[in-house]
Amino acid sequence: MVGATLQLAYWFRRRHYAVHRQLGRILLGEGLLTGAMAVVIGLLFPIGGPREVSATVLFGVWFLVCLMLAFRAIRADDIVRHRRWMIRAFAIGVGVAPSASGSHCS
Repeated sequence: MVGATLQLAYWFRRRHYAVHRQLGRILLGEGLLTGAMAVVIGLLFPIGGPREVSATVLFGVWFLVCLMLAFRAIRADDIVRHRRWMIRAFAIGVGVAPSASGSHCS
């Protein structure tokens, strides 16, 4: 999450564009792996029943779609669309991570 936060910081991209690109490639691979593993583990080992499975699949797949569309946008040199998709992916990761840490509200 620290790397993703850095990626979204304007000052970091402006001052360290080459690092931004390299870190982005690393984080994309990690994000795709994390999203895929979340879906697989959520399907194979559901603790919270059908609601947890449906939420895991929904948000995991949406996270992966956002990352893939962001990658496609940057390959097409569409920086605005790339940034929008990356912000969506980041928001999903930030929103889902606290619920995955084991702190459940009733």
